[in-house]
This record gives sequence, structure tokens and C-alpha cells, in this order.
Amino acid sequence: MAKTKPLKENELILTLNKFKDKGRDSLMYCALGATMTALGARIEEALQLKRGAFLDKDGNFRNKVKRPILKKRRNQNVEIDFYSEIWGQFIKPWLDFQRREYGSFRSESYIFCYQFNRAPLHRTTAWKNFNKIYKELKLEYSHGNHGFRKAFGVMNFNYWVDFYNGDTLKAARQVQKLFKHGTLETTLAYLDLDNDNPQDSLKDAFNFLIEGQQY
Repeated sequence: MAKTKPLKENELILTLNKFKDKGRDSLMYCALGATMTALGARIEEALQLKRGAFLDKDGNFRNKVKRPILKKRRNQNVEIDFYSEIWGQFIKPWLDFQRREYGSFRSESYIFCYQFNRAPLHRTTAWKNFNKIYKELKLEYSHGNHGFRKAFGVMNFNYWVDFYNGDTLKAARQVQKLFKHGTLETTLAYLDLDNDNPQDSLKDAFNFLIEGQQY
């Protein structure tokens, strides 16, 4: 099986905008893709999030969001800075749609669920629907839903490379902490940086945060 590549900057924004513009049937998946990118979440971790994780009691986006850690480290979480000025535009339409179409949702309600199914969406269903929407939109590329999570790693790697004046090792260790990977080697392989010059493999990487671009 081919390795999943992170979505590049232009692909990521195009994908999320296409999903959002498609309307009703894909708003949830626009929000889900944005959530995975914003928090570096696996799809099954993102599906566990509830409205209260993103919104305070006044309905405003929180500055930090706690991402659950599944797999080997159960019942743990990691707190991630949430840039609502970037990601809010892709998540809020789904939250508004839920409230408008399904009625009042409480803070303990799951974000990624339907009206008659208060349990979160199953990861297999989400994966199938992601692929279905990709095909309907006739996009020229498909990185799978895991490409959103990898984009989080790449953009944070670029930020920390800049912060540490080009020290890619220190940057990778910061990303390792965010991903909660057990080893640095896992992080390097995950970001396709397991070569002699990791910067070369990132020349087209998603890096709008360090450049201060706004969408």
C-alpha cells in the first residue's frame, strides 16, 4: 500500500473549500478534515470530540482544544493551540447546520453525528464517505483522510524549524510531542523525513502558519 502523503497547502485549502461549497452532505466532512488538520488527530480521535471541546459556554471557539489520545495511550489527551481564524471557517458551518437542522445541541453532544444517531460517526463510515465526496468533486488528487493529520505534522515541523533557526532535529522532537509518538524515528518516517536532508523533502510542504497567511 502506498504511503499517505500530507496534503499540500494549495490542496488542503482547495479540498476544504470544495467540501464546504458542496453544502449539506459534505459540511460534516469539511469540519472533520479541518479538525484532523488543526489538532493532528487520527480520524477515530476526531470523532470522539464533543461540542464543548471546541466551544465555550458563550458559543465562542476556545483558544486550546484537548485532543483525545487513543491507541496505546488510552484515557489521555494532549492540549493543542486552536487557530479559530483559520479553522473556524471550515468547522463553524457544520456546527451551525447541526443547531439549525437538528435543534439545540448540548456541550456534551458529539460533533460528528447525525440527528437520529447521537453516537459519533463510525470511522469506517467516515472513511467511505470521504472517498465518496472526493469522487463526486472530481478532485485530481486524493491523500485519504490521514493526509489531514499529516498536514498538521508538516506545518508544525516548518514552524519549529523556523523557531529553532533551521535545527530540524529539535523541530522533529516538538512534532513528536504533539503526535505523542513513542520514538523520534516514527515521527521522521511519518513525515517522510527519513532521509539525509529532511528540508529537501519539505520544499513544497504546507507552511502557511509560519508565513502568516490568512484564509
